[in-house]
Amino acid sequence: MKEELFALEKASVSCENRPVLTEINMHIYKRSILGIICDNIIEYEAFTAFFSGNCAITSGRMRFLRKSLHPKKMKPLFLSYFCIINNRSNLIASLSIAENICIFFTKDNFLHSNRYITIVKDLLKYFRLKLDITQRVSSLTTFEWIVVELLKAYAENKKIIVLVNLSDSLLAPELAEIHRLIRQMRQDGRTFIIMDFIGANMFQWTDEVLVIKNGTSIASFHPSLLENPQFYNYMLSGNREQSDPHPAHTPLAYGEELPLEDYDPFVVFHKVSTSTLKQLSFSLEKGELLKIICLDNRSFDSFKDLILGRSSVISGKITFNNEPVRFRSLEHNLKKGIHWCPESPYKNMLFPNMTVRDNLMLELSHKSKNIWLKPGISDNIDQFISEHIGLEYAGKKIYLVPPSIRQKIAYSKLYLYAPKLVICERPFSEVDLHLREATISILSQLQTRGISIIILTITPSDQNLVDGETIYLKNGQMVSEEDMYQYLYRRL
Repeated sequence: MKEELFALEKASVSCENRPVLTEINMHIYKRSILGIICDNIIEYEAFTAFFSGNCAITSGRMRFLRKSLHPKKMKPLFLSYFCIINNRSNLIASLSIAENICIFFTKDNFLHSNRYITIVKDLLKYFRLKLDITQRVSSLTTFEWIVVELLKAYAENKKIIVLVNLSDSLLAPELAEIHRLIRQMRQDGRTFIIMDFIGANMFQWTDEVLVIKNGTSIASFHPSLLENPQFYNYMLSGNREQSDPHPAHTPLAYGEELPLEDYDPFVVFHKVSTSTLKQLSFSLEKGELLKIICLDNRSFDSFKDLILGRSSVISGKITFNNEPVRFRSLEHNLKKGIHWCPESPYKNMLFPNMTVRDNLMLELSHKSKNIWLKPGISDNIDQFISEHIGLEYAGKKIYLVPPSIRQKIAYSKLYLYAPKLVICERPFSEVDLHLREATISILSQLQTRGISIIILTITPSDQNLVDGETIYLKNGQMVSEEDMYQYLYRRL
């Protein structure tokens, strides 16, 4: 007989005093694996905040261990019994691996490093895991720090472990090892929630999948439903933000005030070395896309530091159109035709209290002086918005616009500015299906416009979402695809 662990009945959830989820029905049973698929990123974030104890239930009922729970007791409950593991490490870099796992496991306020090492070695033996616990936390691969966080949750006796958006961060053999670890923890009484995008392989592990659409729970289904193409279409349907009456690659009609420079961007990295990167070489033609898959955080951070001007080239050469270029500040890079696109641009590239029109014009003001005073510019921007986004959004403030439309607006800033090179930081890190669709579409449009693109990611499966060459970095050095797979299999 199933033993209920946690339940919501007709519950409404508010985050930051805004209603986000309504009429939610959810039943989580001990030793079960529940999948949750949401309609958009707002709902995913609401559930993540809820399981962290940072959202309030405004109506409905909540139970834990079959006992009614008052909303005021929510946060202590979630902090004590829930653990969230997402695609960003929650480990403390200044502590050792053993200290990270055990620091909150013991009851006193002192570090007992030798004792912790013994505990962790016992855990590794129990779960049949191989992990060098002497290495620095910063050197862990994505797979390794997920394993460490799972061991930490187990050691702290967390009852419900929530896994958020992990599928894309792991290769098939790594997923298989995580699945084995979860099965063993499940036998020991742990319960799991998996929140991911529709096509995630991890949903195959679930007992059932709870579907959330338009902010409410639709029903719970067997995971086999996710293989039905009609379900995919159903999740995409019914939202105004998804309707795009205009075909991709619609050309923008520019006025004379916005001349488009005839760039011929030829990007070359020739044996580039920094304090970490070693002999990095690649080239991009106009409109080409290159995927750089970093197999460790050190390589990812080092390439990012180079682009942002936080580290210098020790040897080698970087050229644009056969002219040497040096990365400095974001502003300096922009003048050279290099645009850094941060992760989650719909959050990090837009001014929420400005209108869509003004956000786009602000980007162009870096390229064309006194743009706000030039006649016809606003009309050209509105024409672009009408063709690519929807004219009804032109005068709306960004915070009132749905996330997938915001994503289009953020990338549209790049389309209008037309830099020589765009470096995109983890463009597919979100679980929202609509955000991914919007990102893939607009990246293709940037290529059609002649803009070269570098995708910088730590997620190997990202290479399957868009066409283009792929290079792999490990410990700052380029490795072959064969070496990459050998390395990942060897770590298991």
